[in-house]
Amino acid sequence: DFRAALEVNPASLPALGNLAHVLSERLMRPEEAAEYLGRWIEQYPDDAVARGSRGVLLARRGRHDEAAQDAEAALLRSSVPFVLYQCGCIHALAVRDREAAREPARKLLARALRDQPSLHAEMRADADLANLRDDATFERMLRAAQTLVEAAGK
Repeated sequence: DFRAALEVNPASLPALGNLAHVLSERLMRPEEAAEYLGRWIEQYPDDAVARGSRGVLLARRGRHDEAAQDAEAALLRSSVPFVLYQCGCIHALAVRDREAAREPARKLLARALRDQPSLHAEMRADADLANLRDDATFERMLRAAQTLVEAAGK
């Protein structure tokens, strides 16, 4: 259905985004999903979320240099919590191969949590952050964000 929508309107953001999501998260075809995100970026070069999404897919495949370029480009265009989170994931995925990626991952995730503490719950479960599970600083960040959310709810 999403491909049919793209035949009618090749610039359809909902079709491109949904197709990329289904391909990457449901059908486990990240390379094909990255191609659709590339089409999205060609049509909408300032879309930080698309760049962050493609960067995450590339980082999952071990293509860390390309993923880091997408993260940098995304951060030049936006600093909303979701984009910070995506870029933190890109760096966290590289930690296994590049320990130096740990600090940028922490900083980006800390900024995302500062601006949207409720992200702590999603971060706890996110497989893209597995390389930070044993990181005491990351755990303290998550606990602090959880405390803020709980305090605000009372």
